[in-house]
This record gives sequence, C-alpha cells and structure tokens, in this order.
Amino acid sequence: MCEEYGIGCGKDALKAVGVFGGGIGGTGRLCGAAAAAVSAIGLKYNDDAVAKNNPEQRERSAAYIKDFLALGNSGSDLCKDLRPLYFKEETRCLDLVEEAYNLLKKHLY
Repeated sequence: MCEEYGIGCGKDALKAVGVFGGGIGGTGRLCGAAAAAVSAIGLKYNDDAVAKNNPEQRERSAAYIKDFLALGNSGSDLCKDLRPLYFKEETRCLDLVEEAYNLLKKHLY
C-alpha cells in the first residue's frame, strides 16, 4: 500500500501505529483501523509538521471518519462499539480492517 499510494511508511511509522489495536492500546476507544487510516492520510497529504496548515489533510481525514462511521451501521468509531459487530476469535477484527482499508483507498486518490 505504501508504494502504491506514495505514502512514507517506514519502520518507525509502522511501529507507531502498532499501538492502535484494541481501540488505542486496548482501551476500547478510537478504533485502531480508523486511527491508522487517518495516519495514512496524514502521511500522504501533509508535508508540513503542523496539520492545521494543511486543509486538504484535514478535509480528507474528516471525510474518512464520516464514511467510517457508516460502516456496519454502528454510527461509531469506538472499538468498544464495533467489536461486538466484527470481532471473531480466529481473525479478530480483520473484516473491519479490510472494510476500513477499502474505504481508505477512496480517500487516498
């Protein structure tokens, strides 16, 4: 994905998003798939260290979250709300991660 979309996904970037699982460190809060997706948008559309200086990044991130909220008809981006809809012991939340990725592709064009 990184090469395909021109995103700088070095080892440090991948280490940084590793903590997103379980709703940011297992807290059940923001879904890790959503957090990772907006991180990818940030990597692609922000070459300035200050996000507020990049309206495109902010708009794309907001649009992504709006669309993400519609996944599974949950109206939520919280792990604790999405987990009952998606979690399977053998694959964890892989179905949601795949849906989130497919949605992300729409926002990375």
